[in-house]
Amino acid sequence: MNKNTKKNVLNIFQARKLNILFIGVIVMMLFTYIYSYQVSVTFASSIESFEDKISNMESEISELEVQLVENKRGVSKSIATEKGFVALEDVVFIKRNSETALNAISN
Repeated sequence: MNKNTKKNVLNIFQARKLNILFIGVIVMMLFTYIYSYQVSVTFASSIESFEDKISNMESEISELEVQLVENKRGVSKSIATEKGFVALEDVVFIKRNSETALNAISN
């Protein structure tokens, strides 16, 4: 073999190595992209799931708070009669009159 043929064979061999390396890099980049996409979708769905759980817990907490306030401030008819409260038959409502209302004192 002459020198030019050896150089051509080496160049073809090196070009083949570079092509294989280039294809390997492209395949690795493709797998990396697919993996990162899958991870981001999984992360987004888990965040959505956690937000749903948080909103459910917040609604349960608010319902319990309403029940607590009703139980603290609620007065049943039997408790009211035990304390001496009675229902009035003739109820008179008084309307606010601007003439009798207190005026703010200014300095």
